[in-house]
Amino acid sequence: MVNISKQYLQERLAKIISNRDSNSEVTADSQEIMDLYQDYITEKYIDENINLDLLKKQIYKDLSSVEIKDHHTYINNSDKYMLGVKATKALSEKVLKAKKADKKMYVIEDTFIRSIATLSQKMMISNDLYLNSCGYTIDDLSHYVDATRPSRMELVINSDLEITEEQKQRARVLINKIIENKITKYNNQPIYEPNIGRDGVPKILVIDQSYNDSSILKGMGSDQTFKNMLDSAINDNPGADIIIKTHPDAVGSLSLKQKCYYQYVEEKENVYKITDMINPISLINYVDKVYVCSSQFGFESLMCNKETHIFGMPFYAGWGLTHDAQKLERRTKKRSLEEIFYIAYIMFSIYINPKTNKPCEIEDAIDLLIDLRYQYFKEEVNG
Repeated sequence: MVNISKQYLQERLAKIISNRDSNSEVTADSQEIMDLYQDYITEKYIDENINLDLLKKQIYKDLSSVEIKDHHTYINNSDKYMLGVKATKALSEKVLKAKKADKKMYVIEDTFIRSIATLSQKMMISNDLYLNSCGYTIDDLSHYVDATRPSRMELVINSDLEITEEQKQRARVLINKIIENKITKYNNQPIYEPNIGRDGVPKILVIDQSYNDSSILKGMGSDQTFKNMLDSAINDNPGADIIIKTHPDAVGSLSLKQKCYYQYVEEKENVYKITDMINPISLINYVDKVYVCSSQFGFESLMCNKETHIFGMPFYAGWGLTHDAQKLERRTKKRSLEEIFYIAYIMFSIYINPKTNKPCEIEDAIDLLIDLRYQYFKEEVNG
């Protein structure tokens, strides 16, 4: 038997990751192409009435033509859809063809309650079922993380569309179920109550993110934004414990490139870091306030009824629910948590049974994730 050292495997994995990152890097030319295409789409279609039900039926039909594990490959190769709006060379070439053909592509992204594990864990997971996505967000103008231009989702949130009492009640029931069962985007993190900092002291959670992630570049964030956020968390909460949630990208990273914004911030005095895997809702429940640039953590913080401070401009900011460090003049409507949840998680999302590849409701997706998580920890973690 060949004895392969752990160090060798780590070095090989680091090289693979480095090559993957270089192949997916955003270049200035690609970004310019993407921006021009999205400006063109926005100008041409912003006043168009979109039939979301019809669009959902078409996407369901298209995705059902391939195995569920191949959804991302299908979307990436399709001339009708974009998987996110990261300005890679491959995507910029695709949108150039669409522009020449005067064709609109729809933006698809993994939905807010995606799966058990992440695709990056594929080599460590024995069952593809834990990697399959439970659904996608959809938009015909832009990605919901993009604050540089209006997405269709933003336009609907900012419109006079009335969300009925029945719809709000459905949203409230779903929010309660998500929080009670601690369902999040990826559900492979252990659920436990952490023990960080000093007893009897207020806890302030500051969320780190992947360096130069699209949600930051498009969400009015920068290096300075993260500096301001940490400074504000410390200065606004004298005597409190400041807990930085380190992004998984920075934990044990072998890359020489900066992976996250607080990667080199050291623990000192009342500043602590949590690097262990933990369910986001477990962590949010432990603290008193949450400080976020553009992470989904911020919306989950609102669902947990925590005071939430936003320093970028994610889809849920600017509607009167969050303490915003920035202002986006386009966003003028005041919306409730239930209204934003209904629009984002239901109106602009589709759900797919990860076992059957057939359409399902969000209620079904939540139940499936609860069952799959139990099975995952039994088979992959504790087994």
